[in-house]
Amino acid sequence: MHRIKYVSAPCGSGKTHAVINNIVEGRYEENLLLVQPTTELIDNTNNEITRRRPSIHIEIFHSVITKGTSVASQLIERFRNPYDGNHVFITTHATFFSLPYVANKAKYDVVIDEAPVLLEHFNESLPVNHSIITKHLIVEPKGSSYGILKPNDVLELRSIAENRNKDSINQVFSKLAKLVLSADYISYVRLDQYQKLISGKDNRRLEVYSVLQPTIFSGYRSVTILGARFEETALFKYWSGKGVHFENDTDLESQLRYTDHNNGNLVRLHYGTEDNWSKHAREKKYPELRKKMIDASKLIFGERASVWSDNNDMKKKGDLADNNNIELPGKSHGLNSYQDIDNALIIPALNNKPDVQRFLREVLDISDTDQKIEMTGHTIYQALSRTSIRDPSNINMKDWIVADRVTAEYIASIYPGSTINSLGLLMPSACVRRGRPSVHKDSNQRKQVSREKKMRMIANLDEEEIFVREDDIQAVYWRREKCDVSPIRTNSYFVANFKGSIFNTMYDRKYGALAVFTDEKFIRELRECSRIRYETKDQNLLISPAYFDPYKVVEAYKSKENIVFIKGIWMDVDGGDMKPKDFAGMFPHLRIVCYNTFSSTSSNLRYRIYIPTDKAMTNEVYTLIIREIIYVVESSGFASKSKTAPKANRRFHGIDHKRNGCDLFYLPCQPQDPTGAFFMDFKKDRKPLKVKDWIFHGVSEDDAAYQPAPPPLSVSDELTPEQELKVADALREWDAVGSKRGNGNEGIFKLGLRLRHVGLSAWGLETALMQAAANANSPSDRKADVRRFIQRVRRGSFG
Repeated sequence: MHRIKYVSAPCGSGKTHAVINNIVEGRYEENLLLVQPTTELIDNTNNEITRRRPSIHIEIFHSVITKGTSVASQLIERFRNPYDGNHVFITTHATFFSLPYVANKAKYDVVIDEAPVLLEHFNESLPVNHSIITKHLIVEPKGSSYGILKPNDVLELRSIAENRNKDSINQVFSKLAKLVLSADYISYVRLDQYQKLISGKDNRRLEVYSVLQPTIFSGYRSVTILGARFEETALFKYWSGKGVHFENDTDLESQLRYTDHNNGNLVRLHYGTEDNWSKHAREKKYPELRKKMIDASKLIFGERASVWSDNNDMKKKGDLADNNNIELPGKSHGLNSYQDIDNALIIPALNNKPDVQRFLREVLDISDTDQKIEMTGHTIYQALSRTSIRDPSNINMKDWIVADRVTAEYIASIYPGSTINSLGLLMPSACVRRGRPSVHKDSNQRKQVSREKKMRMIANLDEEEIFVREDDIQAVYWRREKCDVSPIRTNSYFVANFKGSIFNTMYDRKYGALAVFTDEKFIRELRECSRIRYETKDQNLLISPAYFDPYKVVEAYKSKENIVFIKGIWMDVDGGDMKPKDFAGMFPHLRIVCYNTFSSTSSNLRYRIYIPTDKAMTNEVYTLIIREIIYVVESSGFASKSKTAPKANRRFHGIDHKRNGCDLFYLPCQPQDPTGAFFMDFKKDRKPLKVKDWIFHGVSEDDAAYQPAPPPLSVSDELTPEQELKVADALREWDAVGSKRGNGNEGIFKLGLRLRHVGLSAWGLETALMQAAANANSPSDRKADVRRFIQRVRRGSFG
């Protein structure tokens, strides 16, 4: 476990000054490596130390003073052959985090001034030349959506990284090659995007997300990170989850000027819009708002001086620059040269790009809210902290203008006693979209619960502990013929090669056969089945991916309570816009079989999906993986008919609501309409789904983290006014979406779950669902669905 000290004091509290004091007073026992964000700050620090104690040996390394060889090369050489006595090296973040190797680490204390950047995002349009680097890489899939880039040819990658001949094309890939080679970064790609780029289909961009690992600090004598509100950074949250133990540096904290802002009463915050400020809002939604904020600032500031900051593309307009309005540099961390100015107009649109936002949320578990705080809140806080608020003796009132209410409220939380006022430039939003309420008190608790749940799921996958009845091992049949795999004499062999329980009809209580095959043999058998023609679909056999123990719940053989284990993932796609190739393209690393259902036609493809898995699963894991698959599908642009109203150009996936391993699926056969026949086996360079990987690296949100358990069934049939409103809302949504053709089966199930959380009595729940079923496209089918749902409620399936 890594131990890292940190100081998370406010801006202007003297964090860097405390480090300088320690250097001047000789409190570091050996040598110090000080890493700072800008060359200007490095020069200021060097001048301050030299002024106060000229005898200290300091060497600074940055691009302004280093000539000839690269800054990194010179620093690496000095680590190999350092000054004989105690000394201080000072360099930039950019140089330090690109060092491939550091000698004599144990002789150095490291102080990182400002939080390191966690994510390096490579994003270039390379439809032709991507192969310069991609031909030297391999991808190791991790879960449903992302994979890790690994070197396939280390020497070639190193040549690109070093780029000794200064080739302009190789220079584009030089940093990426270094990141992939580095043991201190993990470089991710979206599997579907990367496969499309490599195969020359659609995607023209190479996007790589390289994540800094705590191993970057392994071997140093000590490490301290200085950063205002450091606990709110993505790095702090992600590394904490990786096992890093962060502890406060009490020595440095004892030297700070203050640990909280006590002059918030001097701050008047003004904001322009109730909505989140973004480039889309600036350009499309409120194109006039930026100018209105600038005009408002002139009225508020009057003749008083101010500082300002905006996006680089807006600076070209020149509408902010004048003698009384001073531009802040893009990185203003630690600068004191503006603390005689009280007022500020800070209105940049700062949001992660959608793909980056999605990666941080899905892979690193950094919520959109936490991203907004760090990306927007921290940047604007740093800019505002350059003003006279840094000076505790300055008692002038300060007017600060920011773009949106969320940012104003965040800044106000840092400066207790400050006031917030709308500039009154726009009408308030007609509605505010609210996220789902979380059942956890904060993101750390949610992540801890999620990690514990995943570890429990993994622990339950031990195939050695799965018990199979002896009579089932001896009686394995398929289509009236004994399975022709090698003798099934052991429990473990049965579990490893089990493919499903075969039922003769939908209503059979017990299986008619058990399928135990290798993956290849089973898929060949499925293909053979696809050639059989039946008069009606009911003549066909059905398969459940579950192995059942009938003695758990005797009266319900095929219930989920009787499931011992599950192998393989099965899904129905019923009348959507998603073609089999669309689905397979979203999961380019998975072996996938798609075949027509009995009702499929050339104009309306209906099909079934089978995905082999490498391990047996519990029903909980099976459900999680189904949810993960649907999340990826919907993130790729296909909507659910039961959740989304029809709209021009909107595509629906058509995935049925079956989510349990006890569900039944018809085996392949010829469709009633011969034009709808197909059997597709996507197998080139594809493998079975790795169950543990999908658990560990899942990208979908855990509904349990947001949805509390439903209340107990009420003993009263009377509804409260609040319950009446909730029932009416649910039924209105059903009428608008769920009752339409093709939506009923899944829609009535979703409606049932929603009403279950209202807290109705069993009678009230059934009455409301039957009322909805009566208005469905197929009332008799929906009423049957309601009866099944109510039976499951009475058994306690939904809490």
